[in-house]
Amino acid sequence: MPHYQALSRQQHQYAGVQPQSTFNFAAHQAVIPVLAEEVPHLLPTMALVFVPAQAEPAAHFQLMGLQSFLPDDNLYLHPDGRWLGGYQPAAYRGHPFKLLPEESSDRLVLCVQTDSPAFHEQSEEGDHSLFGADGQPSELVSNVLEFLRQVHQGQQMTSKAVDQLAQAGLLEPWKLNVQATAGEQDMGQTQLQGLYRINEDKLKQLSGAELENLARSGALSLAYSQLLSTHRLTGLARLYDLRQKIQQQLAPQQEVDLDRVFGAEEDVFKF
Repeated sequence: MPHYQALSRQQHQYAGVQPQSTFNFAAHQAVIPVLAEEVPHLLPTMALVFVPAQAEPAAHFQLMGLQSFLPDDNLYLHPDGRWLGGYQPAAYRGHPFKLLPEESSDRLVLCVQTDSPAFHEQSEEGDHSLFGADGQPSELVSNVLEFLRQVHQGQQMTSKAVDQLAQAGLLEPWKLNVQATAGEQDMGQTQLQGLYRINEDKLKQLSGAELENLARSGALSLAYSQLLSTHRLTGLARLYDLRQKIQQQLAPQQEVDLDRVFGAEEDVFKF
């Protein structure tokens, strides 16, 4: 488990963090939390799913982006740590910082992952300092804090919309029928568990009043976005093939054509 420590001038006066250039810290994350406002940016490249929220009642779910058919894997990373998915989810852009509840209260405090390779107790060349010579938080810390506050607000709004979908009985277990293989491993034998999707038939059976209620909160948009995003599963399978080629050193420096990988339709609109 990552080790987070509340950021403080006393402990981190001379600490620094590296500018984010790789995403190796996310290499074992098969799913990633997604905000409702991010959905339009993710739809071109990522399938959306619902996952039961950890440490929450069973009725609560999280909106997630699916990054692999296998546990502890992330196909959106090149073996050298580069991000392949185009848009970078907000959940990754705050690394190695995180807003966490204070033990003695419900107040959120800014924390830093002290066991992250990006963090240095003594700032190194090229690092961003966490505090200035006057002991005040650096511009980086101020910007990260504001960004994470906005993410937290987005998480609350997204959670309410997902709760509405669950309460309307629209979420159903999703057992993906995986046909592809990763090397000698049959992905159908080790696929992810606990994924949920929108039941389209139940969605169509909702009354006008129910649909209007979901539309006002933005929950209806999430429902249709999840349904539309299922087409991105094809691109996910192609990423397995691409990884195999890279790992076999047939194309170690291969650049990724996202339009081709994720099945962008060609010649649909011509002017």
